Amino acid sequence: MGAFYVAPAMGCDIADAYLGAELGTGYEWWKNFYEFHKLSIDELEAFDYEEYKKNGFKVNKLGDYPLKLEKKPE
Repeated sequence: MGAFYVAPAMGCDIADAYLGAELGTGYEWWKNFYEFHKLSIDELEAFDYEEYKKNGFKVNKLGDYPLKLEKKPE
């Protein structure tokens, strides 16, 4: 939530906003935004610490999507 202290009511509002949103909503204009973030979620869910240790602490990537800084079209 980005703060050392968040008032309980504000914390509930932030959680409701997060849980009520769809991934990528509002960023449809940003090329590969959804795919990039979906890939990161998939990698987190597939993460296996024992395999990570055996692999010399290198992450096995599931893929990649090019991203660049873009300005939102008006």
